[in-house]
Amino acid sequence: MGRSERRRVFDKLGVIGRGEDGHLHPTSAGLLMFGFEYEIVREYPHYFLDYQEQLDASMRWTDRIISSSGEWSGNVHDFYFRVYNRLSQTIKVPFKLEGGLRVDDTPVHKALREVLANCLINADYYGPRGLVIIRKPDAITVARTPAVSASTSRKRSTAAPPIPATRR
Repeated sequence: MGRSERRRVFDKLGVIGRGEDGHLHPTSAGLLMFGFEYEIVREYPHYFLDYQEQLDASMRWTDRIISSSGEWSGNVHDFYFRVYNRLSQTIKVPFKLEGGLRVDDTPVHKALREVLANCLINADYYGPRGLVIIRKPDAITVARTPAVSASTSRKRSTAAPPIPATRR
């Protein structure tokens, strides 16, 4: 694919657009999806994506992926696939054939993809808090990161109800 073809595809996808100066620039969606974390925080100062595995009660977390680590891009696209791949490895896949081919995609896989996509698409990246996904042995919780109130030092969270980790 040549440069002009890529430009046309990116324009149709809404990843780039012409600015007031007439030059092509990344759109907000393009920046969030394909930018680097250090670029994203210039536009979205409170941008923060956090995935935690809390599988041992004696530890704060047993594994973690954060957008600000500097070890990877830190964008929404890469976060989605890092977290989905981590979570999907824990889903049981029964043996099933369709048309002679094994089906590895279960309703739980589909629900997990939908939950991840919805929370990342509908997040308020201009808001004062980031997004945290917590995997515990029996549940997955998606929430905005807790904020500390200056007056009361109380933690608040707008957590959705936990999603069962596996269905039987």
